[in-house]
Amino acid sequence: MSESNHISFEQIKALAENKLSAEETKNLREKIKGHPKWEPIYEGLVHFQQKEAESVDDFLNTHKNRFKTPQKGSRVKSLVWVMSSAAAIILVVLLVARPWERDLSQINFQDAGLPTTLSSSENSTFNQAMVAFKQGNFDQSLSLFEQVQENKIGIDTLLYFKATCQKEMGHYQKALGLYQEIDSSSAYFEKAEYQMALSSAFAGDEEIAITGMKAIAEDSTHLFSDEAKKALKVLE
Repeated sequence: MSESNHISFEQIKALAENKLSAEETKNLREKIKGHPKWEPIYEGLVHFQQKEAESVDDFLNTHKNRFKTPQKGSRVKSLVWVMSSAAAIILVVLLVARPWERDLSQINFQDAGLPTTLSSSENSTFNQAMVAFKQGNFDQSLSLFEQVQENKIGIDTLLYFKATCQKEMGHYQKALGLYQEIDSSSAYFEKAEYQMALSSAFAGDEEIAITGMKAIAEDSTHLFSDEAKKALKVLE
């Protein structure tokens, strides 16, 4: 299992958002210092939060006259002012919180699954899970995959398809956690890297998604290099 599997996106986000204790912050910063994957993601998250704060400040400065308490006027005018000011603040927060107004479905990768030609009884549950997966019944598929013994199929195979079920059901953080457990030597690793970047995009983690896609796009030997380049045109 690669070293990066001991660090999660949730930990990196908590570090960037200053939600960890002083000791946890110190330990995690030491752990990611110089790390080719996690340090750029951490720096990207910090940069993105700074951009968010600047966007709000710019909006408030631009419209500062709207937020001055009216000196004269009726209670009705005061109420209108309060409501319009609140609406404006909510609008800018929503715009900052959801930076993408793009159709991300055009870059989604929907895995076709594996052949289900195995007939032995020990693989019957796996076959049922794969049939459900191919039919788009991801809840049922996940339930069946969880019943399969790892030594019969392979841990990375199960991790990948359980993660993909979670992703397709919209459980992006759960998907990310499972994808991260896949060994870097696995045949599923590069697929998982791309799926992780997609999951981050669908979860609204802009900086993480773009950082991941750039790393894949810049690696000409990566199986999903071309797909990542196309995805970046949508994300950036």
